[in-house]
Order: sequence, then structure tokens, then C-alpha cells
Amino acid sequence: MHDPPMRDGWNLPRDDSVEQRHRVDWPSATLMQCHISHLAAGMALVFDEDAEPWVQVAV
Repeated sequence: MHDPPMRDGWNLPRDDSVEQRHRVDWPSATLMQCHISHLAAGMALVFDEDAEPWVQVAV
């Protein structure tokens, strides 16, 4: 995408999708979610950009 519009949200028809491009200013794990009710239902996404491998911990 050349010079795409800057947006902070989308309104999509059912069964549609969106392509997002973002710039990483610092390596980190970043949480992305849409609505609090969706977050509470487990609908969230984590971008793990250029971070160190995750350490395995005993559960």
C-alpha cells in the first residue's frame, strides 16, 4: 500500500477483513483490542515485534 490513510478503527461487513500496517518504534509485545466487551471475551491480539524469545515458566 502506497501512502495509505491513517485510521484508528474500521467498520467492516460480515465475513470481511482488513489489512493493517504499523510502525514499530521500540521492540515490545503490544496488546491490540477493539472493545472492552470483546477483550473480556478473550478477543485480543498481541504483536511480539522483535522481542527476545519468551521464557518458559512452570505453571
